[in-house]
Amino acid sequence: MKVGIIGLGTIGSSVIERVLSKYSSSLEEVYIYDVEKSSIRSVLNSYSWAKSLDSLKEVVAESDFLIETASASCVKDLMPLVVKYRRDILVMSTGGLLKVKDLLSQAEDMGVEVIIPQGAIAGLDAIEAIRDWGIDSIRLSSYKPLRALNNAPYVVNNNIKLENLYRGLVFKGGVSEATEGFPKSINVSAALLLLSGLDDIEVNIYLSGDNSTITHIIEVESKISRLKIECRNYPSSSNPKTSALAICSAVIEAKRYIDRHLK
Repeated sequence: MKVGIIGLGTIGSSVIERVLSKYSSSLEEVYIYDVEKSSIRSVLNSYSWAKSLDSLKEVVAESDFLIETASASCVKDLMPLVVKYRRDILVMSTGGLLKVKDLLSQAEDMGVEVIIPQGAIAGLDAIEAIRDWGIDSIRLSSYKPLRALNNAPYVVNNNIKLENLYRGLVFKGGVSEATEGFPKSINVSAALLLLSGLDDIEVNIYLSGDNSTITHIIEVESKISRLKIECRNYPSSSNPKTSALAICSAVIEAKRYIDRHLK
């Protein structure tokens, strides 16, 4: 099996360290790609078995399984290639899939496996299970420390002074607006939307007074169940906008796929 990993930041580096390094002797090749050349050099210096390629197209064409940990904009460019070359993929930047829903449907119709991980939340299996019985609504409330929201496009464009807000509501709206306004910290909303089958869900983002955790509360109203799921996560030590649970989710999903398909 040939694996291509796109994006070598906090999540991508963890997948390489915790999964691909352990399977490196069993995998035919591990290809890496990032727009940041310094990130590529760092991986190549640490892992002699990794090979860098010069473009997204090369990585997709050469790989059997893709792991995306880059950005929503990267997913938009990546999905046409995934469909063209019929490559299975693990997508961490799920917000990017909202821009290419037609390609996502096309890939699934072709038998391409597009893995949408639990990420920084839990309970997606229950939401997917009750989908066919009818979900009435989903509300996501996320409580984030100032450092996780700083410099987000929505905050900058609306001239929001977070330091003056103190535990207030920063954003309320739908998933598309949320993922565009907070592209690095609210991918969980896109995962919820894609697996629920709803047209949209309510997203609330709050500035938290707790600087040590990122909390997501998911409330689901359906014909057969009323769910309330709360996830209180610690942020990654290297990137406060990424929860440690999201990293764990990427690691376990990558490992599961490789375990199932490695010959």
